[in-house]
Amino acid sequence: MTEYFSIVIPTMWKSSLTVELLNKFIACDKVKEIIVINNDLWKTPTLPDSDKIIHCMMGVNIYVNPAWNLGASIANHNLILSNDDIMIENVDEVLTAILKSDLEIIGADKRPDDKGKRIKEIKHFPMNGFGTFMYVKNYVNIPDIFKIWIGDRILFETSESRGVLKNFGFSGKNGITLNSEGGKLRRTIALNDKKTRDALRKYKLVRQLTTNLQR
Repeated sequence: MTEYFSIVIPTMWKSSLTVELLNKFIACDKVKEIIVINNDLWKTPTLPDSDKIIHCMMGVNIYVNPAWNLGASIANHNLILSNDDIMIENVDEVLTAILKSDLEIIGADKRPDDKGKRIKEIKHFPMNGFGTFMYVKNYVNIPDIFKIWIGDRILFETSESRGVLKNFGFSGKNGITLNSEGGKLRRTIALNDKKTRDALRKYKLVRQLTTNLQR
């Protein structure tokens, strides 16, 4: 693993944390590029003045999973997929821990415990905001049928070794964009993603889907 990272952030600028988060990534020497997938040009704030920012201005909202696909195709370094509505106490500390790990995918876990900062290896997909901040070693394109949900689950299932970052100071309120005013369409799409996932699971096709993606 090289020592540098590309950060991919899809955003519709619904969170008050986004610009501060960008500044945190800019200040970290391990971050070489921040790929901002701008899904709402009309709401764009004044962005930090930094050569690290690659601003992808979309004409329409392409949603989260397609934005991840786009960002991953552009990234030149170790890939991090980040929500725009989180905050991290110490970005350098988190990225240093990831560099020391040989796991193929590492997500965030906001639930604290008394065992200290560490990357905990896991076997099963955790329902705890795993995809809000996620290192992915071997990215596979997420199928177009999934727009908002399920993408992190697919990346998890197509990785052979998995872990979560414990006690690294992740905060922020998840789902600000999805639950924001005027978000009825986004909630509908997310629900359809879930229904599709549930149908695939019912007919035992999730494993088959992810196996095919690895080929």
